[in-house]
Amino acid sequence: MMATIQEEILNDFFRQLAELSEFDDERVRALRALLEVGKKPKAAALVEALSSDSKDEIP
Repeated sequence: MMATIQEEILNDFFRQLAELSEFDDERVRALRALLEVGKKPKAAALVEALSSDSKDEIP
């Protein structure tokens, strides 16, 4: 099965995020899970996924 353009863009986006030191694997996985559900995630869910345990600011 061929990936859609949207899937290719998301895969590239997540690959680039994983390369950034500000994003650990857990944050990338959480964000991927939110965006792959097929619905638009709520802002609060995005903030939670992007926030670190140390309550640092979102990069």
